[in-house]
Amino acid sequence: MIIQNMMPAHFFINGLEETIGPDDLEKLLKSIPNSTQYKNEILPDLLQPVRQKMNELYGPTGARGIAMCSGKAGFKYILKQQSKQLGFESDAFRFLPGKYKLKRGLSLLADWMMEIYHEGIQIENADKHWLFNITGCYECSGFQSSTKMCDFTAGLLQEFMSWAGGGKYYRIEELSCRGQGDELCSFQIDKNPID
Repeated sequence: MIIQNMMPAHFFINGLEETIGPDDLEKLLKSIPNSTQYKNEILPDLLQPVRQKMNELYGPTGARGIAMCSGKAGFKYILKQQSKQLGFESDAFRFLPGKYKLKRGLSLLADWMMEIYHEGIQIENADKHWLFNITGCYECSGFQSSTKMCDFTAGLLQEFMSWAGGGKYYRIEELSCRGQGDELCSFQIDKNPID
């Protein structure tokens, strides 16, 4: 059921299918009212019911891990379908040295996310990390939770950093979440990889 479309939810659903498998994805989606048309069009409004059902089926910790893995897998589909639009295929990006490539890539990814997801994104530069701040986050908008909910986005950022950073692992932590009533969703991204 891999969906070749630019709708934001499609990358999440493609990543989720890769993570839990097509049969479990179909069961998950069929258990959500009004989601039977998912094969033709995945709407962003479906993400919150999917995540709520994941919490019920897998528990909050399991759902968080699955969403992060889905974000990592989803980045692969973004890269495959949107690499040129993102600017990742240009020589100006490809031949940048390490840290400049990470910084420029985050900026390109933020621009693309603003266009596709209609979110406001700012990147703040600190000595040892970047802050990737999102207002109007589609992933947790209108979702009230006692825990941070932007695990798909965290996984996507994690996979981007690994891809752009030559396979190294960069620590990412969600500091605040609109789903918890915070003003914005903020991710701290370490500039140096974990050795």
